[in-house]
Order: sequence, then structure tokens, then C-alpha cells
Amino acid sequence: MEFTTDKLIAKLNANRVEILKKIDTDPLLTKRTYGDLTIANASKQLFTPVEEHQLYAKGIVYNKNTWQIISLPFLKMYNLHEKKEILATIEVLKETQDIYFNLSEKADGTLIQRFVYNNRVYLATRGIIEDESNTPDQAKFFTMARQCDRKLSYLDEGQNQTLLFELVGPEN
Repeated sequence: MEFTTDKLIAKLNANRVEILKKIDTDPLLTKRTYGDLTIANASKQLFTPVEEHQLYAKGIVYNKNTWQIISLPFLKMYNLHEKKEILATIEVLKETQDIYFNLSEKADGTLIQRFVYNNRVYLATRGIIEDESNTPDQAKFFTMARQCDRKLSYLDEGQNQTLLFELVGPEN
């Protein structure tokens, strides 16, 4: 299985429809549909991906009718101790490139992805898109996220970009 981001993105670009169909039919991935958008994420049964297409399912949003990728927030990222291939890649990079590594502690919150589809700004987590069908708790959460998003209003709201921010607070 490939773990290098640039190679995984190249594979996704070359085999988009095939990979999205695998994601869409994988029973170990959770999919939710909102209009013509589908968001996919690992289910509780899938802690560690066992097939390469599962590496993309970390909140990927796609249009199932056209098999177009609408938002790709992240690929699966492993902790240093999880995969020996990751440590080997880091060692090669350190030896062959002028790269500085700073591995610091991260405050855990909820990753929010912001993307534009059909001239509308959407917010999503890895498994839920902001929508009228959200539960009251989800709606409250997305209200907090929208307050943060207003601070990003100066950014271009064009298609083909996903902006990410971490919502950290007592509620999450």
C-alpha cells in the first residue's frame, strides 16, 4: 500500500472514478448523502485502512452522479509508531532533502472543512455536512463553526479549494 501523499494524489487523479466507486461501495466506510453530495469516512469497524482507497476516506466529499471530487480535506495520516514505512520515508527525506521536522503536540478538536459547491459555502466534519437535516446538537456545533468561518470571509470563495481549520473548545 502506498503512503506517500504526492503518489496517492497522482493515483487519485489518474483513477478517480474507480477509486470513488470503491469508496462508495466499501461496507467499512460510512457514507452520508446530502442532495447530490456524498461524504465518506472510516466506520468504527475500520480503525486502520486495509485497502488503499480507504486512505482517501477521511471526509472526502464527492458527487456520486458525476464521480467528481468536491472536497478532499486529508488523506489518512499515521502516528509515527503506527507504520514502519512512515519512519523509513522520514529518514530518506531527512537524508536527501533540506527539511526541518518539528513534531509538536496538537490540541485535539474537530477538523472543519470549508468548500464551495454550486456557489454555496459548505462546512463539514469528516462525517457530516452542514445541512437542514442536522440534529439540534449538530446544528449547535455548526453554528460555532460558522462563527469561526466568518473570520475567513476575506478568502476567495472560488471552486476547487478546501480550507481546513480545527474547532477546539469544551464542546468537542
